[in-house]
Amino acid sequence: ARSLGATDAEARPVEALLAAYDAVPAAHARDADARAMDLLTAADAARRAAETALGEARARLGAPGPEAVAALAETAHLVGLEAQASERGVLVYAAAFRGTSTVVEAGAVGALATVLRAHATGPVLVTHEGSSDAAGARLARTRGARLVQALVAAGIPAARLSASAGEPPAPPEGAAPRAVVGLAAYGSAAR
Repeated sequence: ARSLGATDAEARPVEALLAAYDAVPAAHARDADARAMDLLTAADAARRAAETALGEARARLGAPGPEAVAALAETAHLVGLEAQASERGVLVYAAAFRGTSTVVEAGAVGALATVLRAHATGPVLVTHEGSSDAAGARLARTRGARLVQALVAAGIPAARLSASAGEPPAPPEGAAPRAVVGLAAYGSAAR
């Protein structure tokens, strides 16, 4: 984030969270379980703050170029998601629901939030694959809206997110439907 121009104001919270992480062992000299839990909590908070600072620095650089598209795809891969560059933008796929449930999987939300925090340029369109019949389209729209709510709860700005109200995209032949998160600013048409 610093190498991309993160300001002191953006980096200061990360540095404070890293200092809090360093202080955890001394605070729990006798309780190994509490120390481990507090270390994990502090590390997660520092990671989220660093992702946010990185995303803000990248957003100030303007329209993402090919290197930003590659970095976004790499971030998605590192958190276990599939990403595909297209003219419409980079599409990130996540198995965010099980069966016909409308309860969002926490792991998918965390992985998608990591990608969106680290790549904060432009609006994000959230859709869910599904069948084109009325029930399938309704389920896909509900899932898209629920995923938007979960991402907002995970700290992604609501103004950046929208759920598609149109017909859902069809999943690949023989595959289970997935959430599709589109970052239009990273498409070749946007450059």
